[in-house]
Amino acid sequence: MVAILKLTLALTVIAALTGFVIAAKAVGMAEAVPIALVCGGAALVATPVLVPLGLVAFGLPMNAYNPHQQAALLLAMPPGQALDRVDRELAAMGARVAETSAAEGFLVARTQASRRSHGEWVSVRVAAAEIEGADAEAKEMALVTIESRPVSRLQVCDFGKGRENVERIAARLTGSGPA
Repeated sequence: MVAILKLTLALTVIAALTGFVIAAKAVGMAEAVPIALVCGGAALVATPVLVPLGLVAFGLPMNAYNPHQQAALLLAMPPGQALDRVDRELAAMGARVAETSAAEGFLVARTQASRRSHGEWVSVRVAAAEIEGADAEAKEMALVTIESRPVSRLQVCDFGKGRENVERIAARLTGSGPA
């Protein structure tokens, strides 16, 4: 993900220098600086948009770098137990729980800042899931909805951090992730 930032910076510098050299030869030094700024600015704006689209061509999902990520999963446990487990898993990840309500079945935590973002708000809602035609034991299911969004509302790309948060919590809850 850091590679995308490096690529964006490199293409911006290359575009600005190329625009400057071509403009300096064609119209002179005085007009070359604004042209170089326009070329560099265009590369700065276009690269973060075009690189993720290019990654889609290599098999990555389109929303991989969207900062708002969400997932839902079904757990074979009562909702109260699921909420307690979510609380423990978030603490194990180093997230600080900011708000919780067992009665309403939700929990909000804030993750630490990283190189990819200023931190994320992770919201988890737990509700009882009713399954028709199941026996009494199978009816004790919890529907868990996990959402990750950046702390900064201005952040338009988190380089996969939100997706990583959601997948990590889901894997830990289902037992398929690291303990």
